[in-house]
Amino acid sequence: MELLDASQQPLQPVVLASARTQAGGAFSLPDPRTAVSASRLWLRVTLTDGSQLRAFASGWTSVTPGTEAALAEIHRLQVIGAFPGHELSEGDLAGAQQDASTVWEGSYGNLGTTAAVKAVVEDLRTRAAWNAQLRNLALASPEMGSGDVAGMLPVNDVSWTMSVVQNGVATSTPVTGRCDASQGLSRFCTLLFANTPDVNETYGVQRDGVSLTFDPLTESQLEQLLSQMGPLPLMEFPLQVGTRVLVDEPRVVLQADNGIHASVKITRYTYPMSAVQALGTTVSAARVVVDYEIAMLDTRSNAQADVLVREQRWFSPGRGPVRIEADGLLRSGGTVTHETLSVSANSVSGEFLASPVQPIEGAMDVASLGLRHRHAVHNAVTDKLYVAASDQGGRVLEMDPATLTTLRSVSLGAVPGRLAVSSDGRLLYVGLDGGNVVVLDIASLTEVRRFVLPSDPYGRAYDRVRDMAVDPFDSSRVLVLAGSSLLAGGTGAVLMYQGTSLVLRDAPRSNAQDYGWGYYWPQTVSWTSTEGAFLVATPQGSPGSLYRIAAGNTAYVEQALLERTYDLGTQELNGEVLTNHGSILDALTFDTKRQLTFQTFTLNSCMTLVPGVDWCDIGNAASLPSYLLLNHQTGSFMATYTPVIRTVTNGCPEAEVREGSLGLDEAKLSAMDHGRVLVSTVSSTSGTERCSLQVWSPQGFSTLQ
Repeated sequence: MELLDASQQPLQPVVLASARTQAGGAFSLPDPRTAVSASRLWLRVTLTDGSQLRAFASGWTSVTPGTEAALAEIHRLQVIGAFPGHELSEGDLAGAQQDASTVWEGSYGNLGTTAAVKAVVEDLRTRAAWNAQLRNLALASPEMGSGDVAGMLPVNDVSWTMSVVQNGVATSTPVTGRCDASQGLSRFCTLLFANTPDVNETYGVQRDGVSLTFDPLTESQLEQLLSQMGPLPLMEFPLQVGTRVLVDEPRVVLQADNGIHASVKITRYTYPMSAVQALGTTVSAARVVVDYEIAMLDTRSNAQADVLVREQRWFSPGRGPVRIEADGLLRSGGTVTHETLSVSANSVSGEFLASPVQPIEGAMDVASLGLRHRHAVHNAVTDKLYVAASDQGGRVLEMDPATLTTLRSVSLGAVPGRLAVSSDGRLLYVGLDGGNVVVLDIASLTEVRRFVLPSDPYGRAYDRVRDMAVDPFDSSRVLVLAGSSLLAGGTGAVLMYQGTSLVLRDAPRSNAQDYGWGYYWPQTVSWTSTEGAFLVATPQGSPGSLYRIAAGNTAYVEQALLERTYDLGTQELNGEVLTNHGSILDALTFDTKRQLTFQTFTLNSCMTLVPGVDWCDIGNAASLPSYLLLNHQTGSFMATYTPVIRTVTNGCPEAEVREGSLGLDEAKLSAMDHGRVLVSTVSSTSGTERCSLQVWSPQGFSTLQ
């Protein structure tokens, strides 16, 4: 067992102290007298098979797959900026570890170490109560209690079949758990025993724990007295092992009958998770014992009654109260009555966990500038942005992506609409209104050459550049998706220029409308990793189409077609195309190779962030944007992020930003490098311009790869 300082290098923490465990796993480590924060002071145990488990030290005495899962997740979230407002305390960390350990013991205790850690981590990530607690801990002043992370009680109606033995008489009875979840994760659950209604129980589930409530309308003076004491805390969240005196009132007057005086002491004992026989097998459950010591006196008749009762309940994660036992003595008028109750669950069906939720997000730092522009691209070689600004008669701006300050600018005599950077980072192609394409030397930002687009097959001028792509094998060759200001979309004209020479034009058929692009207008062109082959996509169609085309010596040749689909991709990387909804296609045939998925969430606007990492939008119109990162090959979860946008910058005074939208309703996103995202958003009233330029930088992204 080692005590670690992970404050500087979490992957290679400093060992402060170590010791070998004794029989039963006991260990003793010296106090390090260190100023390391609680979230960076760890325990690490190396097992006999060589595997390792960790835990936050913070007074912790056991290291389990549950503590490893809690530490791994909380550390990951700290690195990606999920806890900006609160330095996690020993209590916060201990509570999270306890919840994760309870989940492990209750649901995954039969798995091997590595498999158990993986299962707990994947399970917790979308558990509603776990994420609610993490979001709570991200606050500057978090609320007490973690909620029912382990699923000790149902979230909606549940059915049990239970064997009941009451005073020696055995019955088998259906039991319904009626749970009102209208208050979210807080709820009331009543266990209704069909054949023995006097055994019914009602639990209140809140953030801080589970309480037992009593019916104030009962005719029993004992029940009235207990109801008067208020809800009895049965179990805290997270689970707290130990003894607690719940009530110690030597003088109580019954509110329903002030002639009845009483003395009440109620003590609770909570035990760690352990094995118990239930549901026809052995399950792991937390045992809660409640002792009642009550003396009641009728001051009018001097009649006295004494009650001694021990109640035991076993709560199992995902199964609820699987066993209940009670043993009581009542002495009244010189007569002693002994009553017993034993309840054991035989089967259970229903939901103990709320529907999966989005995992808590890390933070993306946002650089933002209000700027009227039509397009922006990133030069990965020089790490500069180039922006087609439409103010001041049209300019091309070179900008620092970290600060969005303008470094250089150039005016080209018309408003620029589309930009493309060569793969070597040396040339910038600029498509101007009027149908001119200008090629700039990036080092000097001076014009190298220009050419004018031709007319379409019907004599109409190609006076707009809808998209461009520079050949990665030859920076002098460029694809131009031409359009007309007279038409809302493109016209199907894919033009190829070598230097200033038009070498191929239009679609594989001379009449673009015959080819179908008159109805499914192309919006994007992009080169593939195969020399001479490119993709043409119509992502804004409903449905849209995707074409793979090769540039022959004298004409274009269609190689593959994916027509009229609602799930479309626009870029190829390493022989694959990632579609909007997470399908991964073979770039040669457009056959589906595999599908990215995450729980029940719908993936939207997927793109490759960096090679090996895919990014998908899983937010909705009613919430802040949330972006999911998945491993491209395995589909495994990596992180979720949300941009930290405090003020929406808007360079178009006439453009309105919908309240609560953060100006992202019509955002256009493109990947940069190192996980950064270039964003053009806030649409102008004409719809042809964007009014806010942003760069999103996910915190801790390098640690995810």
